[in-house]
This record gives sequence, structure tokens and C-alpha cells, in this order.
Amino acid sequence: MERPGHRYISRDTLDWFGVSRDFDELQVVAAARILSRDELTLLAQKIRAKVEKSGRTVYYTYIPPPGKHPAGETVEPILMVLGILGILALVLSGFLVVNTMQALLTQQVRQMGIMKAIGARNDQIIGIYMGMVLAFGLLSLAVAVPLGALGARASRSTWATCSTSM
Repeated sequence: MERPGHRYISRDTLDWFGVSRDFDELQVVAAARILSRDELTLLAQKIRAKVEKSGRTVYYTYIPPPGKHPAGETVEPILMVLGILGILALVLSGFLVVNTMQALLTQQVRQMGIMKAIGARNDQIIGIYMGMVLAFGLLSLAVAVPLGALGARASRSTWATCSTSM
């Protein structure tokens, strides 16, 4: 996400382009036991001294923050926005369920009155309508989980394609 794409060519092609055949970048991965910034800086200084001792010039040394993902500063705000949107969707779906049940109960006041007249208790009537809410929830879950998985797969494929084509 953060770097241009890399292509590989032969050294003869470099000559044809008029570019030096020498390597111009050295990337080093430190051992997993080195975790502090100071240890990484010391290691980078040793490597720099060794490279300069071999007659080459070091123009720049970059040490990424240890323990942080290189794209963390880009991805964290996106994840925060997605989290906020998820919470907002949850709250709004709660309002949708409440309004749907309120409309259903408003339509069925007569039916509830008839059930009460023939001896139904409040907990029985509440159980019927809570069962209906549970059924609606399970039906919506049966629709949402596969659609969410398809959306996640499509999103993952899109991001993977974008990151490899850079």
C-alpha cells in the first residue's frame, strides 16, 4: 500500500537503460528478539558502518517503529470508521426491530384482546411475540451472515488485487 510496484529486470537491461548495475537498496530484517528502538538503531549503525567500510555511500537509514505494522497509520482510521459504522448499523437495526414490533402489536390489539378473553396470561402473550422477534432475528441472521461473508470475500479480493498491482 505504501510503496510503488517492483519489477525485476536483468543487469543487461539496466545497462541498456543507462542505470548502474550495482544494487542501490539494502533491506535488513532484525531477529525477533530485538524489540527496542535503541537496539534497532545500534544494529542499523553497525550495518551502516560495515557498508561504508566497503567503499559504498549510505544516503539514508530508515528504522520503522518496532512492533507496528507499516500500514498501521493508514489502516487504523479506516478500521475506526468501520467500527463506528457497525455500531451505527446495530443501533439503527434495533430501532427497526422496535418499530416493526410496535406496528405488529398495534395491528394485533384485537387478537390479544381475544386471547385475554379466553384466559391467556400476560407471560403467554409476551412469549408468543418474543418468539416472533426471535424468529425474525434468526431469519435476518440467516440472510446477513452469508451476504456478509460474500461482501468480506469481495472486499478482501479487491484489496489484495489493489495491493499487488501497485
